[in-house]
Amino acid sequence: KSMLEKFMKTVDTADEVIAHNGDNYDIKWIRTRAAYHNIYCSDKIDSYDTLKKARKQFRLNSNKLDYLAQFFGVGEKMETGGFQLWKDVLDGDKKALDKMVNYCKRDVDILE
Repeated sequence: KSMLEKFMKTVDTADEVIAHNGDNYDIKWIRTRAAYHNIYCSDKIDSYDTLKKARKQFRLNSNKLDYLAQFFGVGEKMETGGFQLWKDVLDGDKKALDKMVNYCKRDVDILE
């Protein structure tokens, strides 16, 4: 809840939020969690959704972020090992948390 409160303050001051499939997934998920915790979330979040942009401008074999990153030569997503990483993070595994942070940082770099 604390992390979400801090995040929402950042979103409220942002000119635009950038995400891959953010309009259909991330923003809805964030709104849902904010509602659950009774945290203010604006009805209008200006976003730049790279999935929508890719679908509109290109005819690629895939529109997944990893495919786009490799196609445009900006890297590739990091392998996490799947859902087990989330479980390990929730169990307090510091190495798993470090891996998750690195995974998220790489995603941000790819989006940039």
